[in-house]
Amino acid sequence: MNILLSFPYQSKLVWAATILLIGLLLALYIVQVNLITGSAYNISSLEGQLKEFRESNKSLERTYMQAIQLRNMDEMASLMGFEKISSVSYIRVIDSAVAQNLPE
Repeated sequence: MNILLSFPYQSKLVWAATILLIGLLLALYIVQVNLITGSAYNISSLEGQLKEFRESNKSLERTYMQAIQLRNMDEMASLMGFEKISSVSYIRVIDSAVAQNLPE
């Protein structure tokens, strides 16, 4: 008789534990979906930053290559014996002829 009286009480306890477990699992599911959504947003944001960094890096590489080319041109000019000039003077040609026969 004792077993029969305690059975409904145990049944209510099992149902309460089952409902509590389902509620906890549902709450855990909601938290995990929220974390996954936040992570996806962060990944999207970081991919955008990565794209910006790549474009910036390409621009810096172009600027660096131009600077190296200019430096190399200065070195090549000095190796060939060219010098920097301070002033330019032009030759004035009075006559329009390029070459003339001079009388002897």
